[in-house]
Amino acid sequence: MITHEISFRIPKFLQNAFLQTTLSSLKIGKSIPFLRRISRLQLITTPKGVKLLGSYTKSLNYQKSKGLVILLHGWEGSIDSSYILRMSMFLVNNGFDVFRLNFRDHGNTHHLNEGLFLGTLIEEIEDAVNLIIHSYQQPVYIVGFSLGGNFAIRLALRFHKKSNPNFLKFVFSISPVLDPKKSTIVIDQDKIYKKYFLKKWKESLKLKQYYFPYLYDFSNLLKINSIMELTEKGILKYTMYSSVEEYFSQYTIPKMNFKNLKIPIYILSSYDDPIIPIEDFQFFKNIDKVELFITEKGGHNGFIMDFQFHCYYMDLFLDIYRSQIHKMFS
Repeated sequence: MITHEISFRIPKFLQNAFLQTTLSSLKIGKSIPFLRRISRLQLITTPKGVKLLGSYTKSLNYQKSKGLVILLHGWEGSIDSSYILRMSMFLVNNGFDVFRLNFRDHGNTHHLNEGLFLGTLIEEIEDAVNLIIHSYQQPVYIVGFSLGGNFAIRLALRFHKKSNPNFLKFVFSISPVLDPKKSTIVIDQDKIYKKYFLKKWKESLKLKQYYFPYLYDFSNLLKINSIMELTEKGILKYTMYSSVEEYFSQYTIPKMNFKNLKIPIYILSSYDDPIIPIEDFQFFKNIDKVELFITEKGGHNGFIMDFQFHCYYMDLFLDIYRSQIHKMFS
């Protein structure tokens, strides 16, 4: 692993980690309605019949596109999350096509599949990404935020098994969840974050029950006031996992084998991330093809540099892209 200590300018009044994390999800920006007008929704059906909704946006550079960026949102986010929309607008303005992909049960897609969303459902995301890659036939870059960053890393690990991974150039993971059990405990210990995620998760469960009342009765689960307890009881009742420990272990990054990694992974995190402890990233220290960028400030999914909501990860993505192009021709 190559580690970079990064310093970028943030005004003093924006340096607070809670503020950075909160502002990342604030729905503001004149460009967002414009982005929605120039995008088209696309329903993807995987070979196993899973339906996932995405949105494709063509680059505003009317010459040849620089490639396709697939964006993966965080838990209880969606293709319309503010950080996803802002990153999309930045990318299309800089010559990239963008495909924003919803996980199941995110972005008001609860009606599309009977089964519940689980953090372990990497196969259906891999199938969807493969369909996107083969549909658009151009260089692809995957960018994931938070839980989406966890999915992005796992996609890179799985692509070495494919016979033709040439379209996928690199994965960029922003504030990735590395140890979901540990992150769940951290969120549960913070009153504000716990309240936020519990509210969104319970709203999601109510929608799922509404569409599939013959499968789900969440009335008892909705009374729980702990994300860990809700996870544990939901897992035992509605999945094949025998314990919450078994469930979390299936998508805990440090438990995975990076020996055959073929695709570069770039990771951005901050020392002040309130959800992902920086020491978790020590796991990567002996792994080739992984570069870690650590900032002093930035919160979780934040890295906001001004009140125009320009974020450091936007510039870093372009820097990584340029360095990859330079390597190809040097």
